[in-house]
Amino acid sequence: MEQPGAAPKPVTMRNHWFAHVAKVRKKLSKERKVKVSHREAMREASVSWVAEKEKCKRKLARLAKKNAKV
Repeated sequence: MEQPGAAPKPVTMRNHWFAHVAKVRKKLSKERKVKVSHREAMREASVSWVAEKEKCKRKLARLAKKNAKV
């Protein structure tokens, strides 16, 4: 349970990775018409992770720059 007034927990690359895996898993399940395991989704997600990781890094940099101005 969070303490009132506590700083929000920072979002890490690990969080972004698992969000990407979830997105890939949902997409594969729709394509294949059967449930895809998390492990199999991780295997497929690793192919597209490089590009997705760069997008996340750019977004975090933009947010940091925006917050620095304020």
